[in-house]
Amino acid sequence: MSISPSAPEPKESYMYEAASTPRWIFVVFIAAFALIGYLLYAGNDTKTKLETELSKSNSKEAVLAAQIEQTNSVVADLRGKLEVTTQKLGFTQAELSQARTLARARTGAPFRDRDEFRARLPRADAQLGDDEISVQSRYFLVAGRATVGKADVRMQALLERAASALPAILWQRIL
Repeated sequence: MSISPSAPEPKESYMYEAASTPRWIFVVFIAAFALIGYLLYAGNDTKTKLETELSKSNSKEAVLAAQIEQTNSVVADLRGKLEVTTQKLGFTQAELSQARTLARARTGAPFRDRDEFRARLPRADAQLGDDEISVQSRYFLVAGRATVGKADVRMQALLERAASALPAILWQRIL
């Protein structure tokens, strides 16, 4: 027995057998490839939908911006007219606000007489004679509606009570 290791003879050849790749690795690779493909498709589809919605929103925004601009110009015009009217009448904004409040209160509870009107005036120092104020109205707004079959017509008219028995029609319109 010899202690020396046995060295292979140079004439002997060694052949290594390659280990085969397990089948599950191929299945995982194919599944990962399919998943990546699906995610790319879903991402692109979502991106397309979002871009479509964005373009719709932008067009709506443009329409609303134009409407706001038009409304702002109308408001500015009305403010200018209000200022001119205020200057012509000689009322301050506070006095006009008080007059509007008094008019709104009148629609819920009309004035019974001149004294009640005077009592509701915000300025107690206002001296108004009986010939300057009245709690009666000669004007009435009339609304009507007629329905025949499928036809439906609405109208409004402003009437003035005259000295005669029948009121006079100042204007009328079909709505």
